[in-house]
Amino acid sequence: MALQGSMPDGLSELMLGWGLQFVLAITAVSFLLFAVITYYYNLSHEALEKARRDPLTALYNKGSIVEQVDAQLKDNFAGYGAFLMMDIDHFKTVNDSFGHPMGDEILRNVASVLVRVTREADLIGRLGGDEFCIYLPNAHTKDDALMVSQRIQQEVAAILMPDGTPVTLSMGMVLADGQTTFNEFYAKADEALYESKERGRNCCSVYKEMAVLT
Repeated sequence: MALQGSMPDGLSELMLGWGLQFVLAITAVSFLLFAVITYYYNLSHEALEKARRDPLTALYNKGSIVEQVDAQLKDNFAGYGAFLMMDIDHFKTVNDSFGHPMGDEILRNVASVLVRVTREADLIGRLGGDEFCIYLPNAHTKDDALMVSQRIQQEVAAILMPDGTPVTLSMGMVLADGQTTFNEFYAKADEALYESKERGRNCCSVYKEMAVLT
């Protein structure tokens, strides 16, 4: 018999059961809401990441690489780093002679080399057409950057066109020296890249020095 003023045993058990079901229901709803929020977060993150990438090579596109280099330059208190710009020698001939699908394949293969040769902290982008760039934030000296450029040249040479001709790149390099924006890097690297083409292509020129380094 229940004590006077206390809840009957049956009612107490019933309310305990309801309470437990309520807690389980709240827990299930919480897990469901968490799953839905996580799903849409990942979906939006994937969409944002996709918008930042070049669809052909999966490298950063021009808008994204500009934004990221500018952001890193603002925090570059140490003042070191290097910027490489490059394009594929005679790429128009590749498309004209072997077709755009082959040209696209070569672009993807070159992009793969750039990713393989560089470090995780380096920023790699496709600026458009056959033009690529790399920002090396941890390159302390010219020699550091030259080692990267030379390895790129060596590995890209293993990419062959249908007629057996190796792919080559012309490159321009700028060392960090007070540059505060991507556009400043780009203008100087473009000038060095032009120098490489004037000297016969398949080489790297350093801005200011304009010394060709094969």
